[in-house]
Amino acid sequence: MIKRWKFQKIAARIDGELPLSSMPSDPESQRYAHFVETLHKHAQTLPEAPVIADESMTAFLSGIHEGLDAPVLSTGRLWTMGSALTAALILVLSLLVIFSRGDEKVRATEVESCTTELDGVTIKTFDNRDGVSTVWVTMPENDLW
Repeated sequence: MIKRWKFQKIAARIDGELPLSSMPSDPESQRYAHFVETLHKHAQTLPEAPVIADESMTAFLSGIHEGLDAPVLSTGRLWTMGSALTAALILVLSLLVIFSRGDEKVRATEVESCTTELDGVTIKTFDNRDGVSTVWVTMPENDLW
């Protein structure tokens, strides 16, 4: 992995600040240096950016202001309304599904297992003749919750 100091050496070598002998010799650094040199060469072949002269600056800025003041056709409000209506429809349908169901009877009549992590506390389960399970928790008398 190339460390930061290797990046700095490669950049200084390409900028001409360091001699060629200062280049790291590992293959990863050499590949990176070749990539940066190629990028540097191609960047130098690009034409220079046009410069706006002081005489034409007012015309340039007035063109920018005209573009800013021009009305923009936007469908943002349409998308906003569509999204809000879709969210409301999903909410209404969800509420209908939740509240249209009848009461379901709970059928928890059997205790499969029970445990506790409290020190000194014991748990016992009992089943009566009606099929109702009872969980009995006993704790030491001096322990307050």
